Amino acid sequence: MSATDHKWHVFLSYSRRDEAFVTHVAKYLQDRSVRVWFDRWEVKLGDVWQEKIEEGIKSSGAVAVFIGPGGPGTWERPEMRAAIDRAVNNKTRTIPVLLPGVSTDDESIPIFLRGFDACSLTGLEDHQSLDRLSWAVSGRNPIVAPRDSQTAAQAPSAADGEQIAVEQLAQLLRTGNVTFFIGGGAADLRAHYDITMTLLRELQLIDAGYDKLLPSLDLAGSFFAASRNDADLEDMVIEILAGRHDSLPAIHRELVALLQARRARADVRGRRQSRQLIVTTSFDLNLEKALLAGGIPFTRLVQYRSLPRIKVNVVASIAKAADGQLHIGGPREEPRAVSTADDRRLGDVLSGVGARKVEVRNGTMYEQLAAGESPAERPLDFDQLPEPVLYKLLGSQDVVDSCTISTDQYYDAIALAIAQKGIPEAVAEIISNTPMILLGSRILDCDFRLSYAMLKKPLESGRGKARFAVIGREPGDERDYGYKLGLRKWDTLRRLALSKYGIDMLDASGDAFLRRLRERSG
Repeated sequence: MSATDHKWHVFLSYSRRDEAFVTHVAKYLQDRSVRVWFDRWEVKLGDVWQEKIEEGIKSSGAVAVFIGPGGPGTWERPEMRAAIDRAVNNKTRTIPVLLPGVSTDDESIPIFLRGFDACSLTGLEDHQSLDRLSWAVSGRNPIVAPRDSQTAAQAPSAADGEQIAVEQLAQLLRTGNVTFFIGGGAADLRAHYDITMTLLRELQLIDAGYDKLLPSLDLAGSFFAASRNDADLEDMVIEILAGRHDSLPAIHRELVALLQARRARADVRGRRQSRQLIVTTSFDLNLEKALLAGGIPFTRLVQYRSLPRIKVNVVASIAKAADGQLHIGGPREEPRAVSTADDRRLGDVLSGVGARKVEVRNGTMYEQLAAGESPAERPLDFDQLPEPVLYKLLGSQDVVDSCTISTDQYYDAIALAIAQKGIPEAVAEIISNTPMILLGSRILDCDFRLSYAMLKKPLESGRGKARFAVIGREPGDERDYGYKLGLRKWDTLRRLALSKYGIDMLDASGDAFLRRLRERSG
């Protein structure tokens, strides 16, 4: 019996946790003239829904079984059994559909489904995989079908896309960890271009009233370093950053609130979680300030720009004194008092608290022990470090010779990461195995492209994981040509981000998105 002989081309079996994403798939298939049995469209109040489901399966030429990160739902399993029973008797086809965050070897996929060819979806706009699914269930190839015989599929609206992402990530957070990537624009979208303008003014290339397009920070940094030197460039940027923010940026506050909520809930038993990782390209101390203000102990890894070296600091204790100062202590040191309003003092304290000297060789971190100790070094026990782990990929304003600013330093950082395997394997493993949320970074931003080049291997390895870039089209900086290009060609960039990087771009406010995610994930 062919697909056209059934009342429905495909029956959709799914968990309620994944309803938002599956609704988008159902609409996409329907727009491709696929006859879809979807319970939200076919079961009305008062129906005996078990009978409706049985009738739907029998009247469908195929059953698409959606597997999300949380595995199948309570009523999904009997539907799968019925579908497979019919498949064995050559009456229907069963197609596992793996949602973002689920791979073909995931333990959440029931054993009796693993023998079927699966359709893996990477995101909301994975049209290639959705078209393959459409072809499989209807027998019509939408790729070669004439344009005038199709109804164009409608892309999800910004609100729909954000809702689907929140639902999906909330489920992932209930059962594991999500890696956060915090770009330079998370604190202030104007920050990099304010630094660029100051550098060019210092070189007397522009005047104080200049308001036209500016080169990117790395290019301005290269010219400044060529005119002076790398040390002067780093000192100048640190001077600009010092005391820049009187209050914590909204994205940082919401991120900490989300981490606090996660710390308050019990971990899922029997499931090995990747450690909580935050990767940032910001030089400033705003993330550290936010974690300290939230009372969250953490480990900080600062990558040096031209040496296979990591500065490791462990903040083990945080206490607030009556005078408003914080007392910050490491695993073996007495707490030291500091005000988060004093960047220089805070940087001095952070650089010393729980400090460890670490060299990276072939991805392994080796802790350099004190003179006279034997052995002189040992592999760093990463699993024993407090989480969250804050990995400052491009350096930190308080660690000398760490800030990666100029184009030449970008090339050095890429060579260090790839040729010398300077990225810690423990960090790369987390990136490979966890979904990711990018905040404050556009795909045209230099710091994003540098980060992707440095972390390309683990990012490519984990490409099937859910990845969302959350940054609105507005507001932006009129001095940023990348912003202007993105504003005019947002849909083009979104398709590029999905096809090239496996990242779904969301036109949304980062802090509002994190707040919704915290509320939804419970």
